[in-house]
Order: sequence, then structure tokens, then C-alpha cells
Amino acid sequence: MLRALTIRGLAVIEKLDLEFHPGLSVFSGETGAGKSILVGAIGLVLGNRATQNLIRRDAERAEVTLECDPTARPEACAWLEQHEFDFSDGLLLRRVISRGGSSRAYINDTPASVGTLRTIGQQLIEIHGQQEHQRLLRRDQQRTILDAACGHGEALAALDDCYQRWNETQARLAALSGDAERHAQALSLLKFQVEELNALGLEDGTYEDLDARQHTLAGADELRALCQELIDTLYENDEQAEYARLAAAADRLEQAAQIDPKLESARELLPQAMNCVEETVGLLRAALDRVDLDPESLAEVEQRLGSVHDLARKHQVAPKELWRQAQDLNEKLEQWQSPEYDAEALAEEVARLKQDYLALAKKVHQARAKSAERISGQVTEVLHRLGMPHSEFRIEVSHDPQRAFGPHGLDDIDYRLATGPGQNPGPISEIASGGELSRLSLAIQQSLTGDDEPPVMIFDEVDAGIGGGAAEIVGQLLAQLADRLQVLCVTHLPQVAAQAHHQYCVRKHGGVRTEVALLDEDGRVEELARMLSGVEKTRTAREHAEALLRAQPR
Repeated sequence: MLRALTIRGLAVIEKLDLEFHPGLSVFSGETGAGKSILVGAIGLVLGNRATQNLIRRDAERAEVTLECDPTARPEACAWLEQHEFDFSDGLLLRRVISRGGSSRAYINDTPASVGTLRTIGQQLIEIHGQQEHQRLLRRDQQRTILDAACGHGEALAALDDCYQRWNETQARLAALSGDAERHAQALSLLKFQVEELNALGLEDGTYEDLDARQHTLAGADELRALCQELIDTLYENDEQAEYARLAAAADRLEQAAQIDPKLESARELLPQAMNCVEETVGLLRAALDRVDLDPESLAEVEQRLGSVHDLARKHQVAPKELWRQAQDLNEKLEQWQSPEYDAEALAEEVARLKQDYLALAKKVHQARAKSAERISGQVTEVLHRLGMPHSEFRIEVSHDPQRAFGPHGLDDIDYRLATGPGQNPGPISEIASGGELSRLSLAIQQSLTGDDEPPVMIFDEVDAGIGGGAAEIVGQLLAQLADRLQVLCVTHLPQVAAQAHHQYCVRKHGGVRTEVALLDEDGRVEELARMLSGVEKTRTAREHAEALLRAQPR
């Protein structure tokens, strides 16, 4: 779960320290107060794109820190242990955006890549906002949602692996059979890639060694200056050096001890301090001797690192994995040049992989079709509760063994919706309005929750376009999710806010500074009254707000 959020210098937020609690927490406030900025701040920690215009005008940088407890997510804990991150006292995810355009990420104050931050963050937190509703219109997103509900990850992985092997074998066969020119071009390109990679002389750990060497060489000037400054200060700066001043003090103390023998023990301490200074200077000089001021080596290392990064991008692998890519391509070249690499054997392999692929695609289709029928009924039932009594949701899964092979199988998945009596379900992109799409998104989320869901879900105005009794149902659904998850929701509806375990009010002061406060019971009444009646809070609105709160189970 989320424990705390700290924000400095982000948009209209100058300084914010926010603690979270279990259950359902809602964030309310007037339009433009900055409610969605809180969701955006958490999105930054999850690896979303960062730009300079997010930095507050009077700040040099924006910083967001999120404290989490990952123990409810075993997969996340296993990942953290594998990467040697300690989470015994919680987990700190931090993102810093500087005015100069740089963006830095940290896990437990240890520098990390934004991709690494995204990897762990998305295992713990899932954000549902207006953009997510729009993604629901995309066919690839519809397939992803359905596959997540099927629980057939192993079959999907096997299908993708079979497709990749079939595709590669088919390409090799095409290169060998009847297209000598294409084969020669492919072989020539492979040889070029291998020569280019081999020229770097990469082995396991080479990149890490280069990176460490560059860090050391780049800091040599600074280290040398620091060591020399300390030596001057401690020893070599004539009478102003600390050693000389200690020596003078020792002489004066010896005179004092002759007058007062009780100062003898104090007199013995200063020579010890002088010895410590001498030892420190000795260590600094040794460090100075070790400093390697070698601009040529630095330039060579940086040039080699640049080549590694360029080729890593070219081959779409991480720089530290480029050596493995080189090994794989060397093995592939050796195979392509081997006598056993013949067209007849490849044709047999293509035929075998084709049958394997068709069988796996059929298995995946059956799982999708079964889950689609179940989910269609569940989502339709929730939509009826959300004020769409005549709606019908349907997931259609069609299978075509004649279509072109792909990594996701041979299915065409289409989410269809009918919103009125007697209507035939049509594509949701043509049928659903903005409000209906938000309700559909929530209904799907409610129907698909399971053991693999993240422990925290954040909803940014999922109730857009909803009102009346449907709004109350939205609140109930969110509260039900909060029985097993930590749920955060930005809302403008009092029917939703009243059902939360905790309510935060987001206010903007002077049009330039946003503050967030956790409301007590009286504060909730006032805020719900504002949400019910606007700026002028009437007695009737307050009474209605109190009734809303009393009606909720606590």
C-alpha cells in the first residue's frame, strides 16, 4: 500500500507532505484546485514522461517521493530481493526533474533508471484515468484486458515463442530457397553486424567495467583538487596549517603545564592530534599519487561507451546485454554458414512449427472465448447497476486459421455495446459516450479484479459524466474494491465521496499554491455540502451532507 507522498516544486504545489491510509480515500475540491496533479505526481514516480514545464515557476527543480509497502505483492518483493533492494522498513520511490532538463530516478535513495522505477512501480500501483478510458477503444488494449482475465499467461508465452521461431525459420528458408540475392544480402548484413560488435571486444561485465572506469577518470580532477586542498589546509599552508597551529598550541600548553601540573594530561593529547593529522596527510598524499589524470584514457573510455550505447540502441537491447547479443549473432552467423543449414531441413521445421502454432492459437482462442462469455455477463450486470438498465456488453472473439500469423494468435477481439432496448451491440467506439465509456471502464475493472491485481488502484475522475443513483453505485463499487485493495479516487461527486473511509480536500490559495488536508467529520460535512450546493453552502446542503455520511457503513 501507499504510506506517504512528498512533493516539492511541482506545478501549483510548492510543498506537500501527505500520509495515506488503508481503504478508500477520495480527493475532492473545486475545479482547477490541482486534484489531478496528485495523480500526475504519482504517475511521475511510475515512470511517466517528465517535462520542465512541470516545475513550479519559483523552483529550480521538482521532486516527488512515494513511500510504499510492497509486502502485499509477492512478485514485487521477489523482484526487489533479486535486485538487492531492502524494503524491510518500506520502499521509497523518488523522481527529480531539474530545470536544465535532466530527470533522475531513485529507489531507496539509490540511483536507478526511469525504466527500473517503472518496472517496480507498475507492479504496486495501477492508475485509471481518462486516458485509460480512451485506450479501451483500441483493439490491442481490448485484447490485453481479455488476456489478463483468462489467466493463460503460459499459453500466450508459448504461442509467442512458437510464432517467433516459426517466423525466423520461415525467413531463413526464404533466404535459402530460390532467392539467392536476398540470402546474400541477409548474410552480408549479419556479417557486418557481427564484425561491428566483435570490434568492441565485449564480454560479460565489460560494460560495467567501462562505466566504472569512466566514473573514476571523470572525477580525477575534482579528487586531486580536493586532496591537495586538504593537504594544504592540514599541513602545508605555513603557519595557517592545522598541524602548525597544533604544534604552536602544544608549545603553549607545555608552558601552561609547567605552571599547573594538572594540565599534564591535556598536554599529552595535542601530540596525539598532531599524529592523527600526519597520518591523514599521509593517506591524502597516497590518494593523490593514485589519482589518474589521463584525459586520453578518459576520451577513449567515453568513446567506447558511446559506441556501446549506439549499438545497444541499434540492436534494441540494454548496454550491459550487448555482449550477449554479440554472442547470439556470432552463433547465428556460424549456423548460417554451416553445411547443415539446408533448405529441406528448414522446410520440415517450418511445417512442424506451423502445426504447433495452430494448435496453440486454438487453445488460446478457447480460453478467450470462455472468458469473454463470462466477462460479458458480469460487465453487463454492473452496467445495469450503474444506471444503464438497457445496456448489453459483449466481447466477440472470432478465430480465423487462414489469417496471417502473429505473436498474439489468430483471433479478432471486439468490445461491443448496446445502450438502449432492442439495440444490437455495436463497436464501443461508435456507441459509447464519454460518460458511458467511463462507466464501462469501471464495470470492466470491477469484473476483472483477481489475484494478480496490484495492491493499489488510483482512479482519476472515473465518475465523469455520471450522476444521481449511478454515482452512488460507483461509490459502492469503489468501496468494494477497497475491501481488499487500497483505493484512491479523485471525484467531484458527493455520492462517491461520502462512501470513502478518508476524504482529502484540495484547495488552491491565491491561484498559485495548492494545499491538501485530511478532513475530520465536521470538515467532511462542509466539503460535501459544497459539493452538493456550490460555493454558497445552505443549511439544507449541510443536512443532506450529514445524512449522506450517516447512511454509510463505517
